[in-house]
Amino acid sequence: MAFAQQVCASLAEAHGLGLVHRDLKPDNLIVTRPGDGREFVRIVDFGIAKDTHGTDAPTQKGLVFGSPGYMSPEQLLEQPVTARSDLYSLGAILYRALTGAKPFGDEPVAALTRQVTGSPRPFAEANPAVVAPGRPSLAALEGVVMRCLERDPAARLPSVASLARALAVCELQLRGFLALDGPLAWQDGELVLPSGAEDVLARFAAGTGHTTPAPSVRVEGAPSVEGVEPTLPPETRSWPSQASRSWRSPSARVLVRGPY
Repeated sequence: MAFAQQVCASLAEAHGLGLVHRDLKPDNLIVTRPGDGREFVRIVDFGIAKDTHGTDAPTQKGLVFGSPGYMSPEQLLEQPVTARSDLYSLGAILYRALTGAKPFGDEPVAALTRQVTGSPRPFAEANPAVVAPGRPSLAALEGVVMRCLERDPAARLPSVASLARALAVCELQLRGFLALDGPLAWQDGELVLPSGAEDVLARFAAGTGHTTPAPSVRVEGAPSVEGVEPTLPPETRSWPSQASRSWRSPSARVLVRGPY
């Protein structure tokens, strides 16, 4: 989840400059280790990036830029690309990281057809293990990913900032700080926060020293948050102990280091 937040932050900067990457895929997300020793994801290969401010020459008719399996339907159909095209690609990356499978299957021609005519497979169909009994519910997170993978760009999240905020809420749910019964609610493309979520997000940010409501999470466990009690059921509060208030969900490794 920390890696996803870092990608969102980098994309937000590029989109702020009017650049659409157009070729987001796992191979273009490189994990580095700067001088402080912490892992950081960098987006590389802006070679086919589109300048939406209009300084680029128009794309030649008949040329399709991107990578099958991750490019948006509008790219496949040679329609105009926007920042939401990158959101689609990031959604496909998150889908694969979480399930170990591609949203539309591995057969190239059939997958490309489904991208422009169908919908992604539910997580349970792509990999039943991720929704097995005893695992924390991924319903909210699955809903966020599916919003990124909408065929219609207007139906996707409006920005990577919105995606980062939604991921932060899902992260708090998976770590036991928020109780969510199902997918997140949306209104006019914006996230409608569950009751109390805004306060929890603020406390989490303060507890980790971050100034944004989208916390960066360590794989080793969630940092303690003063005044916020976990809401996980008792049978899942034993990693490593409730008293330490520093634990991780059994799916944390899937979220952060899922197969690419």
